[in-house]
Amino acid sequence: MTTRIDVDRESHTTDARLVALTQQTREDGQRVVGVFDPLTTIDVKDQNLRDGMVFYVYAARLDANKLANDASIEIVFTANPGTNVCLDVLVQCGGDAEFEVFENVTAVSGGNIFVPINRNRRSTIASQCGVIVQPSSVTTNGVIFQEVIIGGAGGNAGGNAIDSLDYILKPDISYLFRLTNRSGQARLAEVQLNWCEPT
Repeated sequence: MTTRIDVDRESHTTDARLVALTQQTREDGQRVVGVFDPLTTIDVKDQNLRDGMVFYVYAARLDANKLANDASIEIVFTANPGTNVCLDVLVQCGGDAEFEVFENVTAVSGGNIFVPINRNRRSTIASQCGVIVQPSSVTTNGVIFQEVIIGGAGGNAGGNAIDSLDYILKPDISYLFRLTNRSGQARLAEVQLNWCEPT
């Protein structure tokens, strides 16, 4: 037989001499946490999503506009001063490819501004980061990461994807994320940046 202990909030009707951890029930009551009623928690990434602090941008080359051999998808990302960013990258290509991350890029010109999308579609919070897709020119000042995507060459290549570890990015510094198709022919390809801006 299990025993649950329901209590009133101390501020209402209960005087307590000892401290006991409780959590709110669906009926707006309080229940003591124990073996049969463990503390309910939520993953921090899920909580950030619910709080409207998770954003994304992407550049995809689909079947009608495949990424040519030796061509690149490029995304320049800059967080405003004072903005904390924890970012991860998803990169996919239908054949062999190279992925690189450059820090402190400068002389960025051209391209298309991509307004970051909030993953919580009910939220009205706007990202404090700027994104440019496919700049016409950019000066790289040091690569901080390189990876090979082994996806195979030729018409029957299987393709592959990488999902990076999280990056804590510096504010007011521009980063370039570049995927280059090295498979010998045009391929489906995508770069997706996902990040959180905790307050």
